[in-house]
Amino acid sequence: MSHKMVLHKCTAANKLIISLKEIISTGRAGNPYPKWSDHFLLFCEHTADATINYIDEKSSTLRTNADERVIFLSRLSSIIQGWELLHTFIKPVLDADALKVPYPLIRRSRNQTGEDKRLTP
Repeated sequence: MSHKMVLHKCTAANKLIISLKEIISTGRAGNPYPKWSDHFLLFCEHTADATINYIDEKSSTLRTNADERVIFLSRLSSIIQGWELLHTFIKPVLDADALKVPYPLIRRSRNQTGEDKRLTP
């Protein structure tokens, strides 16, 4: 496989990881998350930076050695699969910010049931 093809695959992998990092960053900036959810998302952001740096560093050293390119492409495939799997955990954590206790609904229900003595304990 040519060095140009390797660079193309590296660019595609970086775009995937960058897009996931942007989704995480946007979510964290706009919504407060519980402590462990926020730690997980922060870990994913740092891991994205480290992964992008690794891909960039390795891809720049593969210009002349075809055997190393083959090995790196195998590793790159594993990295992409890892991020695709990680996305299955990231998305539910980001979506969980909408799962807030509906206090107005609870208050209203409590007020209404409080008027009916049969429904209150």
